[in-house]
Amino acid sequence: MLVGSVLFPFPFINDPVLSRARQGQENPYYVLKRYGSWRNVYYYEHSGASAYTKEEEVTVGVTTSNTKEVEHTAGVKLTATSEFSFIGASTTLSVVSTTTTSTSENTRKTTVRREYPAGPRRAEAIWYREDRFVLERLNGEHVLEWAVRNPDRVITDAYPAR
Repeated sequence: MLVGSVLFPFPFINDPVLSRARQGQENPYYVLKRYGSWRNVYYYEHSGASAYTKEEEVTVGVTTSNTKEVEHTAGVKLTATSEFSFIGASTTLSVVSTTTTSTSENTRKTTVRREYPAGPRRAEAIWYREDRFVLERLNGEHVLEWAVRNPDRVITDAYPAR
């Protein structure tokens, strides 16, 4: 779902296709769109036949692999806290997050660990809030996109509830 969009003047964007002169003439503004959704990162149905411990690793922070391209093209500095700011501008947009294990400066891994006892059947699902950012030229042409998963925005659902 589209959460919002904002226009940026071309001097803030290093377009990999258009020169500065062409940017000024053909594409004086770029549109940054933010789409929000809930991403299912964990699902397990426990039969109850025996006790079981399930562990699953989840990537949080920036979940796409094009961080350097984002920083160069969009002038956006991405961090592991899912916060980013526009280089050269006083505006800061942020999505706060916490996590456990750091794998790089802008992506972290966290482990979901659940113990299921023998006996009762149980189904459990976990969703994380994920924001996808899309940078487009004014005419709608795609330039760049990246995604950020926020571990502080989590929904856990289980049946039957404990």
